[in-house]
Amino acid sequence: MVVDAQTRWSATPLPWQSDEFERLLVMQQQERLPHALMLVGPEGCGKRILAATLAASLLCHKRSGGSCGTCDGCLLAKAGSHGDSRWLEPEEGKRAIGIDPVREAIRFTQQTAGYGQHKVLIVSPAEAMTTSAANAILKTLEEPPGNSFIIFVCHRPGDLPATVRSRCQKVTVPAPDQGQALMWLGEQGLEADLARQAFDVSGGRVMAALAMARTGVLEGRAAIRRTFEQLLEASLAPAGAAADLSKVELETVLETGLSVLQHRLKSHSKSELHKNQAMFLLCDDISQWCAAVRGGLNLTREGLILQLCMRISTVTKLR
Repeated sequence: MVVDAQTRWSATPLPWQSDEFERLLVMQQQERLPHALMLVGPEGCGKRILAATLAASLLCHKRSGGSCGTCDGCLLAKAGSHGDSRWLEPEEGKRAIGIDPVREAIRFTQQTAGYGQHKVLIVSPAEAMTTSAANAILKTLEEPPGNSFIIFVCHRPGDLPATVRSRCQKVTVPAPDQGQALMWLGEQGLEADLARQAFDVSGGRVMAALAMARTGVLEGRAAIRRTFEQLLEASLAPAGAAADLSKVELETVLETGLSVLQHRLKSHSKSELHKNQAMFLLCDDISQWCAAVRGGLNLTREGLILQLCMRISTVTKLR
């Protein structure tokens, strides 16, 4: 298994996705599989792998349920050269999927399948489509070609127009619990201590944990997380924390801060949660800042990081 961001083919789903995959497989075998699916779940839970596994099943020539891994269709898909399969993602260095790539993908779905099976388009992440791109795909969702399937991988379905969401069948993809995640990370070759550290630093996002451990960024992310934890423990002043974070990418700062706050909220009792509404409000604000950054808004970086650190410090004092 390779890092999630690079997975394009998989013969089997992740262990915690097996029930969802079996339901999809039954629908495929009974020819009831919707032509537009939206895989929804927490970021980093492995939705791309479920999409890749379903695509592999649709492209397999043996039609025996799932992917055989040995037929011409499976071998081509595994090599990334299957002409009836396409992934639509933001181009390198860009955050959004524009209208031109979407129009090209629509033309792809309308062409006859070269191998007489199905055509499969995977859009990941679906919320990266611009408004015009999302509107362009509506007609195809309303009148999908008979042998084509569109699979949307979606972390934040609320960022997509309701018109797109309403034309897809939603499949909720679960995240693994800690035990499942650590076991799976161990199966990928991570030592137990490293797996646990990566899982904690990633905020419970198992695919992100694997990527961090394999790409050497774990130590840096752990340092960012410690800065926010020190703020919450009131052992670091906001100005000092902002200085420590001054060279970190803004989106990474915001996402890590949000993850730390959410983890802290999970550890609170019901009475503590009731008393700490300010932390919930701060999480909402950080989510909006993250959305603004993803949308390309030019936020004042230094001021925003200082504001974030000061508000976390204030939330700590209110506890």
